[in-house]
Amino acid sequence: MIWLQPCSQRKRSLRVAFIEAGQASHSLPAKKITLVSTHGAGDCFMGVLCQALSLDSNLAHAVAKANDAAALHVSQKMA
Repeated sequence: MIWLQPCSQRKRSLRVAFIEAGQASHSLPAKKITLVSTHGAGDCFMGVLCQALSLDSNLAHAVAKANDAAALHVSQKMA
């Protein structure tokens, strides 16, 4: 299971990714970014996650890649 939860009451844009697989669990802290827009953040996260898993990444590594990609996506102005 992978889920995102609010990391801060004051800055709702900050999130933490939590991974749970069987008895093991792991969390990734939010990236420090300047938020431009959340549009497409979930699509970006899931696309990179699926791509990484299809290339045989372990779950923690795949979520870290997806977290990085989504952070980059929401911090850039789109044309």
